[in-house]
Amino acid sequence: MRLSFVKLLVFTILCFVPSVAWTQSVIAGDWQGSMKVNGSKLRLILHIREEASGMLTATIDSIDQDAVGLPVKTVTFADNILKLDVQQVNGTYEGVLSKDRNELKGTWSEGGNRDLKFKRVSDPAKLTVPAPTDGDWEGVLNRAGNDVDIYLHINTTSCTTIVGVLDAPGEAGEEILIRHIIFEKGHLKFSVDTIDLHYEGELNEKDGKFNGVWKHGEKLPLTLQRVSQPTRTFERPEGCRGEPSTPAPAQSPEPPPAPYSPTPQTPSPAPSPPQSPPLPESAPAPHSYTASGSQCTNPHCR
Repeated sequence: MRLSFVKLLVFTILCFVPSVAWTQSVIAGDWQGSMKVNGSKLRLILHIREEASGMLTATIDSIDQDAVGLPVKTVTFADNILKLDVQQVNGTYEGVLSKDRNELKGTWSEGGNRDLKFKRVSDPAKLTVPAPTDGDWEGVLNRAGNDVDIYLHINTTSCTTIVGVLDAPGEAGEEILIRHIIFEKGHLKFSVDTIDLHYEGELNEKDGKFNGVWKHGEKLPLTLQRVSQPTRTFERPEGCRGEPSTPAPAQSPEPPPAPYSPTPQTPSPAPSPPQSPPLPESAPAPHSYTASGSQCTNPHCR
């Protein structure tokens, strides 16, 4: 009788455990959705995984911002309600799982509330891959028979917005800050309203080029091609794109100031003899760019 009771208990546990595990992992998987931000469509991919302990973890890919692996601090799922806390961007999400378990409908909160709906993607191969736009791009603008070099430095390291720096010597100036760049479905668009400058181009991923139109006074065709050797570097925020935050090294306390003691005044040194004027520098080669050695005062250039 005792042996039969043990067998019954084991049978009950084996039947019950898979049911519990299946219920806990029903939210796990890959989800893709979009929301409207500043008039443009922002596509997101949500990856939810379940650890062996049953704890849920998640990361977010922002397709149109070239941000991959944005960490989600906490993930909770109870009563068909998913809650995400993305501390990196001070954002939260709360969505309700549909009855067929293939759709999440909810609200993203980050300074304001936006509708955000995710749909389950069963085949990872069908997920949209973020297009790599971060980095340096260059092109040559032909204005009235004269070639003008254009350099665009796209910075996606903020994880929430795409910004950039434009260098167009002889055309619009150098170190021009672009506060907002829109990149949606392969279409690049930015403006610098202070100088009435606009650009729109389509990305040819095969050739690695943006083919578009530059408007600054008049409309001119401009193709921007990726530069293999970046001329600017941008510091990536700690913790962004899944990178672990690194605490700042502890600094040793400064020594106390030495007690004051008067020192005798020494006579000023004799003036040095006048030096011969420097030789003139040779003119730079055409279409050359040396921004990496210049003194950039813009914070986005660092």
